[in-house]
Amino acid sequence: MLARFGSGSATRSFWHGFVKWNKGHMADGRDSHAHLVKGKMNDLRIAIVAVDTGPKSQSSRDGMNHTVATSPLFGTWPEQAEADCTAIERAVKEGEFDTLGQLAEANALAMHATMMAARPALTYLKLASWQVLETLWAARNEGLAAYATMDAGANVKLIFADRATQDVRQVFPEAQVINPFESV
Repeated sequence: MLARFGSGSATRSFWHGFVKWNKGHMADGRDSHAHLVKGKMNDLRIAIVAVDTGPKSQSSRDGMNHTVATSPLFGTWPEQAEADCTAIERAVKEGEFDTLGQLAEANALAMHATMMAARPALTYLKLASWQVLETLWAARNEGLAAYATMDAGANVKLIFADRATQDVRQVFPEAQVINPFESV
């Protein structure tokens, strides 16, 4: 709970693997915390495709505050994000990789759409981010079992099963592949 006060994302950094960040209900955030989600996906891998390693044009916190205040799409976002999170947690627990990937990708794109609809528009995605997505979608149409996810930034993260590692490296040779279940 203390890590959340520095950065919400930090709450997920205490464990390897899947971690759920509970939003809580208290105004001061004292009940907002994370917990480990045990699942059947120990062969999941993440590839980071770095697009822009420089500072963001606007902090994530400021960007989200702007989005909440001005985006006409934000009204439906929290309910959809909660539904996606519930479905993702179930997919993790049941080992349904494709469901996890489809939901994670759709959720990330919806978040970015909500920010782009803010007034004035806010986007963290760069031309290169879109090029990574287009390359992924074309490769997936050819059989690559990988999906994208993105936080409030330009970089794209790919999620896939270990058996697809060589294929991902072939399509994205610049990507850094991580095993989130590996002990440090």
